[in-house]
Amino acid sequence: MGTMGSQPFRAHLCLSALVTLTLADHCLQLLPSTAAANHRAIRQCLESEGVAILGPGTFLLPHGLQMPRNSSLLGAAGRLSELRLAAPTAITHSLLEVSSEAEVQSLVLEVGGHQRDASCCRSVMSLTGNNSQVSDVEVRGGKGGIGILFESPTSRNNVVLKAHVHHCYYGVAFDAGLRSNQKNSIEQSIVEDISCDAITFAGFGQVKSTTIRNSGFACGPPSFSAGAGFFCKGNSHGAQIESSVVSNTCGMALDVDSCSHMEIRNNTFRDPGYDFDNLTHCWGMPTAVLLDSQRCSLTFNVMENLRTSNQIRWLGDPHQVYSQVAAPLFSDLPDNNRSVVTFGLLHRPHHWAVPTIQNEIANNSFFARCDENNCTGVGYFVGRGTGLERLRAPGHEWGERLPQQPSEFNGNLVSTSSDLSDIGSVRCGENHYAPTASVCPGESDFPCNEDDYLHPQENFRNDDCRDYISDVHALEKLAELGQLRHPLPLKSEELFEPSRAPPAPSMVPRAPREDWIDTGSQAEGMSFHFG
Repeated sequence: MGTMGSQPFRAHLCLSALVTLTLADHCLQLLPSTAAANHRAIRQCLESEGVAILGPGTFLLPHGLQMPRNSSLLGAAGRLSELRLAAPTAITHSLLEVSSEAEVQSLVLEVGGHQRDASCCRSVMSLTGNNSQVSDVEVRGGKGGIGILFESPTSRNNVVLKAHVHHCYYGVAFDAGLRSNQKNSIEQSIVEDISCDAITFAGFGQVKSTTIRNSGFACGPPSFSAGAGFFCKGNSHGAQIESSVVSNTCGMALDVDSCSHMEIRNNTFRDPGYDFDNLTHCWGMPTAVLLDSQRCSLTFNVMENLRTSNQIRWLGDPHQVYSQVAAPLFSDLPDNNRSVVTFGLLHRPHHWAVPTIQNEIANNSFFARCDENNCTGVGYFVGRGTGLERLRAPGHEWGERLPQQPSEFNGNLVSTSSDLSDIGSVRCGENHYAPTASVCPGESDFPCNEDDYLHPQENFRNDDCRDYISDVHALEKLAELGQLRHPLPLKSEELFEPSRAPPAPSMVPRAPREDWIDTGSQAEGMSFHFG
C-alpha cells in the first residue's frame, strides 16, 4: 500500500524536475518574439531562475523591465543582444531598472526616441539598489532624458564598466543626495554625442578612466545654452573625477557652480567651444571653471584652450566675474574681451553667492594660445572675492569679510614652450601662491608656480584686484539639492538629435556688442529628483 501510494508522488517529482530543467534551458538562450512575449519570458526567467541570457537579435519591449534582486541579465557576446522600447509607455520611467545585487552584461539598450511623456523613460537605464555591476553595455536613443541614471539617493557600491553612452540628452547623472561613502561609479567608458551635459553630478559619484567627446551642442531653447563635459551645480557632497579625457565639447570641459568637495585628478581637458559646423553659441568657452565653489581639489590635470574662437567676448560675462563692479566689461583680463581663458577660479558679486574658498590647485598644466595678433591667451584667471567669505548679517545686503580662507596654488605650469601661453595667470582675490617658498625666481621647482616671479612677492603673490566694491544685485539662493542644467521632462520642442542640422541662425545668440551691458545672471536649473 505504501509502495503503491508513493508512485504518483515520484511521478510528480520527476515532472517537476523536467519542467524546471526545461525552464532553465529556455532561460539560457532566449530568442526574440513579440514585445509582450519578450517581456514575459525575460521577467519569468529573472524571477524564477535568477538569470536570463538573451540570444542574438532585437528584443522589443512594451514597457520597461525591472530586474529583481540577485538576478543576472546577460546578452550574447559582442553586444548582439538588444533591448528596445517598442512604443511610449506610462508604466515605467526607465527601459531597464537595475536593483540590488544584480548583474547586467553585453547588452544594447535602445529607447528609440520614445521619451516624450512626463511619465515615460526619463532614463534608458537606472540603478536603484546596491552592490550591482553593469559591464559592456551600449546605451542610446534617450534624446529626451538620461542615458545612465544612478537614481536612488540611498544606492551604494554600484559600478558601471565599459559602457558606451551616446545620442541621449544627458549622458550620465548621479542623483541628488548621493554621498561620498556610497561609492557609485562609472569607469573605462565612453560618453559621446550627447545633446547637453555628458556627466552631471547632482550628488556624489565617481568617474574613472572615461572618455567624453563631441557633446553639449543643444541644451535646448530659448537660449541654446552650451553643455559641458562634467557639470555640477548646487552639490555639497562633491564627486571624484580621475584619469579621464574630455574633448570637443560645445561648452566647458569642466563646469562647476556652487559645489564643494570635488576631487579632480590626473585628467585631460581640451578643445572646449567646438562649434559643430559653425554653432556660434559654442564659442568663447573657458576650458574649466570653479565658480562659487569651495574645498575642491584640482591636481595633476592638463588643461588646454587653443581655439581663437574662444575669445571671451563670444560668451559674455553673465556672472559679472571678469571685472570690477561698474567697471568696463572684461577689464580684469589682460586683453579685455579678446582674452582666451583656460581655467577660472571665480566668485560672483552677489549676496547669496557661495564663497570661493579653501580650494587646492596643484601640479596642473594650463595651456592657452591665441593664434591671432589681436587676442591673448590666459593660463588661469583668479577672480575678485576669491579666498574671502562675507559675514551675512541679518538685514545687511553686504557684510564685512570673515578672516581670509584662501585657496592655495602650488607647482602649476602655465606653458612648456613660449608659444603656448601668452599670459601665465591673473590673480585677483586673496589666495596663496607657493606660500611655503619665500622666493620664486624664474624656472623654480615645486612648490613655486611657473609664473610666480612675474607677480608681487608680498601678500602671497596676489595682484592688485582683491574684491568687489559692492553687490551687483541679490542672487536667488540655490536649492540645497544638486541640479540638472534643465529639468526633466523636456518639452517636445527642446528635443534634438546630435545628427540633426544646427539651430536656425535666428535662434543662435549673437556675440555681445562692445557696449553690451551685463544685467546680471539668474539662477538656472531646478532640484534634481523625480516623483
